[in-house]
Amino acid sequence: MPVWQRNYYEHIIRDDSSLQRIRGYIAANPLRWQYDRENPAAAAPDSEDAWVH
Repeated sequence: MPVWQRNYYEHIIRDDSSLQRIRGYIAANPLRWQYDRENPAAAAPDSEDAWVH
């Protein structure tokens, strides 16, 4: 069983704008599970994952 999460990205928080964006991502993440490609019952792809790129 893998220990590390697949497609995990580290990110250095450099300013308040970046911090706020990441906080928003974390807060909304559970709500987006229904669209997550790792969810077998996913409805559609989640475009919010673009924050990591």
